[in-house]
Amino acid sequence: MDIVSLQTLPQIISTLFSFFLAVFVGLKGLRRPQNFGFSIGMFGLVLQEAGGLMLRLTTVPVGILFWEKTAVLGDILLGGGWLLFAKTFARADDTARLHKDRLWIGLYFLVVLPFLAFPLFGEVSITGAKPAHLVVNLTGIVFYMLYLLVLVIILMNLEQTFRASSGGTRYQIKYMIVGAGAIVALKIYSTGQVLLFTSIAMDAALVYPIVLILCYCVLLFAIVRHRLLNVEVFVSRYVLYKSVTLIAVGAYLTVVGLTVVGVQRFGNASYVRLIPIGVFAALLGMVILLLSEGLKLKMQNFINTHFYKNKHDYRNKWQEFTSTVGTKLALPELLPSLVGWVAESIGTNDSAIWLFDKERDRYYLASRRGFATAPSIWSDDSPLIRAIRRKNTSFELTEKNVLFDEIAAAAPSFFAANPVTAWIPIDSNEQMIGVLGLGRKITNERYDFHDLELLRTIADQASGQIDRVRLIEELGVVRELKAIHTLSSFFLHDLKNYTSTLSLLAQNVEKHGANPDFQKDAFATIKSTVDKMNQLIKHITVVAKGLVLVRTELDLNELVDATLSGLDGALGLKGRICSIFGDLPTFSGDSEQLANVLRNLIINACNASQAEGNVTIETRSENNQIYFSVSDEGCGMSEEFISTKLFKPLRTTRAAGWGIGLFQCQQIIKAHGGKIKVESKEGVGSTFTVELPLGEKS
Repeated sequence: MDIVSLQTLPQIISTLFSFFLAVFVGLKGLRRPQNFGFSIGMFGLVLQEAGGLMLRLTTVPVGILFWEKTAVLGDILLGGGWLLFAKTFARADDTARLHKDRLWIGLYFLVVLPFLAFPLFGEVSITGAKPAHLVVNLTGIVFYMLYLLVLVIILMNLEQTFRASSGGTRYQIKYMIVGAGAIVALKIYSTGQVLLFTSIAMDAALVYPIVLILCYCVLLFAIVRHRLLNVEVFVSRYVLYKSVTLIAVGAYLTVVGLTVVGVQRFGNASYVRLIPIGVFAALLGMVILLLSEGLKLKMQNFINTHFYKNKHDYRNKWQEFTSTVGTKLALPELLPSLVGWVAESIGTNDSAIWLFDKERDRYYLASRRGFATAPSIWSDDSPLIRAIRRKNTSFELTEKNVLFDEIAAAAPSFFAANPVTAWIPIDSNEQMIGVLGLGRKITNERYDFHDLELLRTIADQASGQIDRVRLIEELGVVRELKAIHTLSSFFLHDLKNYTSTLSLLAQNVEKHGANPDFQKDAFATIKSTVDKMNQLIKHITVVAKGLVLVRTELDLNELVDATLSGLDGALGLKGRICSIFGDLPTFSGDSEQLANVLRNLIINACNASQAEGNVTIETRSENNQIYFSVSDEGCGMSEEFISTKLFKPLRTTRAAGWGIGLFQCQQIIKAHGGKIKVESKEGVGSTFTVELPLGEKS
């Protein structure tokens, strides 16, 4: 194979590889902005590599300028496409980001595309051999300065996305960020070279396409292995404040510039272009090291230990604990968030919590993160539980501990996989209600005094949270029992009304049994009461799920007449009821439930009235509302009773009453979107007024 083939083969492979990635990602769906931007950028790389390849093979001046302009077009597409990609990649709000930034991306193309119409390079004259450099004129320098600025913005956004991710999401996007970031960094380097030397090398080294091929392999791995463009991360605006991209780029350009000046002044200038490649490789290695979780935690621990009085920032930990764990309302939500937060706070991949089961005298595995071989049960008399109870504080367990062999014998596979663990009791009211276990740190460091003290504090707070959630669950059970009691009281009250109706009917038989009209009314009352009792039984399963209205079009006056007809024979109310009916439109309501309200109010009015007292029922309509009121001439109620006890269950002025009826009436009227009001004066009587909307309230 000749020299030309050796020099062009990497560039051919790089061009084909970039074309394959552009098409592959494009076929995954160009409707997603990150896919579209990534593909456009990769096509830009195709043009760059194709242009560079043809520059190696072209000797005609016109051809050299044409293919260099082709590479410039590739720069423009890479900058705009990857600007879109970096703004939307792995973002949960990618559509909103696109809508927000589309004007800036459009402005970028509007500014840089016209540069293609102007000469960016000096004239090329070939007198013999092809020139080694292509001089960049002032217009070209302006273009490459703008291009460098866009590349820096792209790198900043990629860094923001990575810094905002955590856990499994960070692992998924890590390789994509590294691959894309390395390509952008390489372009920043090459653009910096152009600006430093105001020229472009016509015989670019083989290292460029080889580095690109390596980066493409990382990108392909990320796309195939981790479904790259389907991960979502929410990036906080505060991440930008901590960005180190500008510092890194500035430091890089400074180091390269100083190195170039030094070599030019003191060394062989022919090696100048090789030195930045070494600097770039060193910086790439530095980036990879900085992405290491273990190294990051070691740096944090070093700073916290040697520059601060306390290794851990308790104020920050407390805020994190409150926002992450303190908002949970049930154990299935609280425990996973607790073990996950503790693992991240202390710097380990393995954590678990076991809670005490009083019925079986054992600790069961309630939640875990990692710890694949964690035992599902620790017996109350196991060596580990005895050791935790005896120490009564957090401690580290390693193979050097005298109790390790005895404790490990109860769970050999677990301790074989986890030779270094930390154990913390969770106490409440002088009883150990749980155990928190942690695995080896990511940094492989020991659990020191500061770590164990923090874990003990966390355990105390976790105990309070567990007690709080359990109390909420117990209160929920109490509420359910109370609801059952209230529900049964409702039905007992209704049954009491029906039995009272039948009882009064039986008493009136002795006086009016021979009266044909009374007999007719009595049979109608019995039939109506039996129907209502059957209907009540049908409602049991429905009411247990909440008050469900069966709405139909109703005439309130007819409903009042029907209710009175059901009560007349039983209560002997003829002559005591005064009905004042207004001209009413029909409305939507549950006839059975509203009849219950009427029945309760009428029976209460009759019971409150004196022997000769009258009961008045009035209906009217005004202001798109429909009203009915029931008035009596009874004993009335005090303002204190109305304010504090009326409409409350189990509150009544009658010795034989249950205090359920008015509460039930209020619930029914509220379900209709209405109100129930009362006016009362002691010794005079009371008036209950029900207000209902003519239109159904949603």
